[in-house]
Amino acid sequence: MGAEGRRPWRYFRDPWNVFDFVIVALAFLPVGSQYVTVVRLARLLRVLRLVRALPRLQILVGALLKSIPSMGYVSLLLLLIFYVYAVAGVFLFGGNDPFRFGSLQIALVTLFQVATAEHWSTTLYTQMYGCTQAGYDGREALCTAPSARPIVAPFYFISFILIGARVLSEVEPEALPVAMEPKPGASDTLA
Repeated sequence: MGAEGRRPWRYFRDPWNVFDFVIVALAFLPVGSQYVTVVRLARLLRVLRLVRALPRLQILVGALLKSIPSMGYVSLLLLLIFYVYAVAGVFLFGGNDPFRFGSLQIALVTLFQVATAEHWSTTLYTQMYGCTQAGYDGREALCTAPSARPIVAPFYFISFILIGARVLSEVEPEALPVAMEPKPGASDTLA
């Protein structure tokens, strides 16, 4: 504000200056120190000013923003896949593995772990061999109805991983090039 001399109100014409002012003003509020740290970390968003300085980066960021609606539909498709597999998982494995498939909510979290390859083999082995044989170390009291599904479990998990990976690796990246296509009659700004 001091750089503006006798006209400090001109400082507030730039939205980034307003952003900085709000962050600094919030830092002086009498709140817990952990909240002030989070607010100060928000200043890292100033790096976004580079978008204005680099035209090619501006084109890329614009394309990413245009692809958000397409990614929303891909996310909806992924949510439907997760939902169908979670319902099937509760139906197929709920009795054998109530810790991972006892309810729809827990099954959705388990499928997220499987999709991110987080201990998915333990989950598979529990379903293949039953909860008395694998995956219930220290939680034996939860294993009330052990049942092994050596054919269904591999098909279920491998198909889920392949379909989920296909959606994430093939369909979602397709949204960005579509958003980067020039509109009819627009000049080519990348050349």
